Amino acid sequence: MSPEVERLLDEAMKLSDDERAVLAVILEDSLGDGSSEEEIEAAWLVEIRRRMAAVESGEAQLIPAEDVERELEEILDRASGPRRAVG
Repeated sequence: MSPEVERLLDEAMKLSDDERAVLAVILEDSLGDGSSEEEIEAAWLVEIRRRMAAVESGEAQLIPAEDVERELEEILDRASGPRRAVG
């Protein structure tokens, strides 16, 4: 780590939790490949069309959200023991 990065890190660590969280989000948002919002949106549209075509052709199958949630709960239960229902 360069001395400048170390200095910035030291200063950032003096911030409150909320201020550090905001800074972390800003820094994370600044990373990327330089694509514009329009390029990213266009890429997502291509991906959506690809996925729709896979479902329509039978290459991929949709899974009901309830089934996915049930499976995730089972995985979490096995990993951490029984959980209590919230609500």
